[in-house]
Amino acid sequence: MNDWDRENLDFILGTTDEGFDMWLAQADEDDIEYALELVYKAKAEFIIEDMEHNDNVINLTEAKKLINRIKNV
Repeated sequence: MNDWDRENLDFILGTTDEGFDMWLAQADEDDIEYALELVYKAKAEFIIEDMEHNDNVINLTEAKKLINRIKNV
């Protein structure tokens, strides 16, 4: 996500209910679609970051065996 998109997402997520309602009242269909796209992208980024953070794989023995088996085919 580029800086422009990140700033727009920050607005969407950080605005007050009143501010969001004001934005929504003037938004057209494309604006709303864009806003939802930003939220979906942010959700995907969060899920990936969470998975990377919680990836506690310590024993890679089975993975190494599989890689070696594939290499030897």
